[in-house]
Amino acid sequence: MSSITKVKPTSFSKEFKHPQWMDDMTEEYRALIANGTWELVPSPFTQNVVGCKWAYKIKYCSNGGIERYKPQLVA
Repeated sequence: MSSITKVKPTSFSKEFKHPQWMDDMTEEYRALIANGTWELVPSPFTQNVVGCKWAYKIKYCSNGGIERYKPQLVA
């Protein structure tokens, strides 16, 4: 396992190139869509739009190994 996979990423642009993070981000995005988490609608000029970003966590096993990568799309 490369050292880049053991460090929590600081930005999307850094992890965009890493296959494990991309697979898990795709899975998270598909789950949000499948659960009907949001609906895209035209933006009214009188209202503010809520932005979002990716938050990254690494879940570890009790022996110190990586259990899974956990990207979350947050507002």
